Amino acid sequence: MANLPIAVQLYTLRDIMPQDVSGTLRAVAELGYDGVEFAGLHNTPATKLRAELDSLGLKVCSAHIALNLFETELERTIETYQILGCSLLVVPWIGEHLRGEYLVKECSMAKLWQTEMLARVVDECLQLFGGYGYMLEYPISRAYMDARVQRIFAGTNEIMKVIIAKQMGL
Repeated sequence: MANLPIAVQLYTLRDIMPQDVSGTLRAVAELGYDGVEFAGLHNTPATKLRAELDSLGLKVCSAHIALNLFETELERTIETYQILGCSLLVVPWIGEHLRGEYLVKECSMAKLWQTEMLARVVDECLQLFGGYGYMLEYPISRAYMDARVQRIFAGTNEIMKVIIAKQMGL
């Protein structure tokens, strides 16, 4: 760890990096940094990046890698970053559900919001059909019934409100 260069985390430049990878790296080198920490390669081949880094005298101290790349493209990901001379790969964020955290409040909030929004949208659509909306021959009637029952499935919306309130300490 003592050999790590003074580096800039390219995630902080995420808005300009995709527009001009070479220019961004050049600016980083001109500011006096010795290295970079990548947060995506922005569709630039690793061999091209390596040539640019070498010409600018920049080293790659580490890289942020999305968890799904480790899960689905491990060998290719490692190979790509080895080309860049990077030996430290970091997963900067792992979702709560993958960390085993209890997401009852968030799930309850999502179910409540989704079913309430669905009911509002279908109710507005039903208004467009007038009396036809209540005749079973029309698809809007079925959509209205399906939307209405969503407020009951997997715990009524009233129960969702109680769960959310308890989880919030209310």
